[in-house]
Parts: sequence; structure tokens; C-alpha cells
Amino acid sequence: MRVERLPRVLGLIAAASMVAGCVIGSGVFRKAPVLAQNLPDLYWVMTAWILGGFFAFLGGLCFAESVSRVPQAGGNHGILTSAYGPMWGFLWGWTEFWIIRSASIAALVSILVDALIDLLPPTFFPLGVVPGPFGRVWIGSMTLLGLGGIQVFGVALGARLMVGITGIKVAFLLLLALLPWLGLWFPEGASRFSNLSSQSPRLDDVFFGHIGGMGTAMLAVLWAYHGWGNIAPISEEVRNPKRNIPFALFLGIATVTILYLLVNIGYHLVMSMGEISGLDSNQAVATEVFRKLLGPSGVTLASLAIICSVLGSLSGNLLAGPRLPFAMARSGQAPHFLAMIHPVYRTPVWSIVVLVAWSVALIWIGYWLTTLGKISLWGKWEVSLSASADVFDWLTNFAMFGSILFETMGVVSVLRLRAAGDFWDGYRCPMVPLVSIVYLVLPIFLFCNMLRNQPSEAVMGLLFTAMGIVIYFAFYYGKNRNYQPEV
Repeated sequence: MRVERLPRVLGLIAAASMVAGCVIGSGVFRKAPVLAQNLPDLYWVMTAWILGGFFAFLGGLCFAESVSRVPQAGGNHGILTSAYGPMWGFLWGWTEFWIIRSASIAALVSILVDALIDLLPPTFFPLGVVPGPFGRVWIGSMTLLGLGGIQVFGVALGARLMVGITGIKVAFLLLLALLPWLGLWFPEGASRFSNLSSQSPRLDDVFFGHIGGMGTAMLAVLWAYHGWGNIAPISEEVRNPKRNIPFALFLGIATVTILYLLVNIGYHLVMSMGEISGLDSNQAVATEVFRKLLGPSGVTLASLAIICSVLGSLSGNLLAGPRLPFAMARSGQAPHFLAMIHPVYRTPVWSIVVLVAWSVALIWIGYWLTTLGKISLWGKWEVSLSASADVFDWLTNFAMFGSILFETMGVVSVLRLRAAGDFWDGYRCPMVPLVSIVYLVLPIFLFCNMLRNQPSEAVMGLLFTAMGIVIYFAFYYGKNRNYQPEV
């Protein structure tokens, strides 16, 4: 095997499918209860989803220019290296590998396993006993190892799979948005306009008594929108990146935002705020909506759709994720063997292996921490986990903490890249620096809110980042300091 550039094989449709397919995963199915528990009514829920789409669009406006200027495998690694210097590129790669990407993959596997268990009858399992948390972790680990093996067989095959699965996901979300309106005419009255005006039973005032609740709700929303930046790690493999990358980002983000708004109105036609907020942590709200509308057959349909959706998002993450350690190894910031390309399948095989291995480890770490309920630091300080934490919520919060700092730096990197004064005839973000400044508002608020309300995830995130600084200065400082990503 030898080190070289990856071939450009992805067109506009494949790139846009990558954006939408990576975003539409688990959040729209599992995060509605978090919003219902932390916001007073549907109007605030819709405001949160609109804000999430608005900030994703602002980020896309800026990020599209940065990615178009530095279209190379590894995405944000090359962008931050070009904009801020090699240390920041390394810290992004360190945080993305150890926290953001791997925790996202582990979280997606956890909801995939839950949907599979909902779909299968109890008689399918040994002794007719549905697997508990420990059994689900085992099933998730084996599933992830299998999916990782598939990714070795080629990016073009993975891209075609993404296009097909994204089409199915969009079709299901449209059905999920439209079917509740038909439910208004069902004899049983499964849908009711009165549900749209129902109040959450858990809180009264979002501003004065529960400002932290708004932060928690927005963290859940950003997880549902998380993934639009996944076009960056595969940008080296996109044809005509100056044109296709901006169009793919805008098309993908706009499609997802509209679908999310329609789907959440559909949820609230069928279920009240109290019903949604009372769902168990392992229940997907889409499954309950279809159960009310279509009975047992609806549960089967919803489970199949969720499995398809999460598989698509997992495929996108497993496709994009290994490109980062590949790029870091190519720049001398990671072990050299990670830059090796398989001689037959043309994929970064060792990068795939190490990412899958750490994601499996995180599944077990999340299970251990949520079972233990607290973290002890050096036997002196203890940090309690969030009161409602399960493996899925802990993993998603952990992933979002890692993404806030470095993905925000990627979005505002357009300012530094423009300041370099290099000639550029491709896409240019409008209204810079205003767009970048407005975008900063939400990440700053969420960062502070997480330190207060999700301390275990924040503490682990800070520790991993601090370890990255130590590792950089111990092993990589001064090496390849003149390296600049190829474009």
C-alpha cells in the first residue's frame, strides 16, 4: 500500500445527499422529548428548530467558502491548519477523532439497536427476553464492526448507497409530516388541533426560571442538525469543488430544515407536550406517532424507517470520518500507517479500522458511565452525570461539546483565509464579517450552558482537549511546520 491523493468521484447529487443524509439521522426521532421537557409549548419548540436551521444556514454560508478554498481529505483539519496554523489543525483532528466523530457514531449505533429491538418480536431473542442495556451494547458493538468492514470496499459504492438511503429518508419524513394531518379525519381522532396548544407539565417560564432549559433544548436541536459539515472531509473527492460544495451545502441544509419543521408539527398534532415529554429515553417519538395512527403495523413501519435513516447517517459518518486521520497522517501529525490506501478498494483502510475500534470503545465507556452515575477524578472530586442521562444522550452531549469550539473555528476561518490575500475566483460568502459574528452567539451560549448543566460531558471534553495540547507539543511541535494542505 502507498500514500497518495484520493480520486474525485463524487458529483453534486452525491455531495448534497452526503449533507442531508448525515444530518437526518437520530436527532429528529429521539430529541423531541428533550425539547418538550425543557420548553413550555409548541411555539418555543418551533422557535428552537427554526433557530437551529438558521444557524446551520449561517454556518453553511461561511463554511462553503472555507471548504471550497481548501478542498482536501480531512476537511476542517486542512482549513484550520491553513487559517490558524498546524497546532489548531492537530487539535481539531485530535478532538474530532476522540470525541466528535466517534461519539456520534457510537450514539447512532445505540439508536439503531433500539430500533432493531423494537422491530423484532421477543421470541427472536434467547429465552424470549428482550436485551437490556448490557445486551444492547454487545449488539451495537458487533453491528458497528460489520458496518466498518463494509466501508473498506470503496467510496463510490458508499456514495451510491448514501443517495438511495437519503431518498428513502426524505420520503419517510414527508410521510411522517403528512400522515398526522390525515389523522384529523380518522374515526378514532388520533390527531387533534388542541395538541398544538398544549403546555409542558414540567416548567412554566423559559426565560427567568429555565434559561438553562433553553440551552439544553438547543443542544438537542444542534445534534439533530449536526453533520452538515461532513462534506468537508470528503471534499478532496468531490468533482468541481468550487461549484458543487456550496450548492450541496445550501441544498442539503434547506431540505433538512423544512423537513424538520413539518415533522415536528406532525408530532404535535398526534401527541401533546405532556405525552412527548413523558416518553422513555429508549422510545423514538416517530414510533409512538405511528403507533397511535396505524397501530402495530405503524410501529413496524416506523422502526424500519428509523433503521434506514440511522444506517444512512452511520454510512455517511463512517465514510467521512476516516478521511481525517488519513489527512493527519499525510501531514505528519499522526502515525504514518493511517495514510495508507488499500491497493484494490482505494480506501484509507487503517483509518477506518482505528475509528471503528475507538467508537466501539466509546459505546462501552458510555454504558459504564451512565450505569455508574458519576466520575471520580483522582479519588477526590466527583462529577455527577446529568439526571436524565442514558447512553444515547450522554454520547450526543459529549459529541456536541467537542464540536462547539472547533467547528465554530472552522466556520469563522473564512475571515483568516480572506486576510491572507490570496486570489480566489470561487464562491464568496456574503456579508462577511457580519454573518460570522452572528453565528458566534449560539456556540458561546451553549458552551457556557454545558459547563453548568452537562458537567461530566464538559469535563471529559476539556480533559481530552488538554491532552491533545500536551501530545502536540510532546511529539509533533516543530515537525512539518511548513506543511500546507494540497488544493
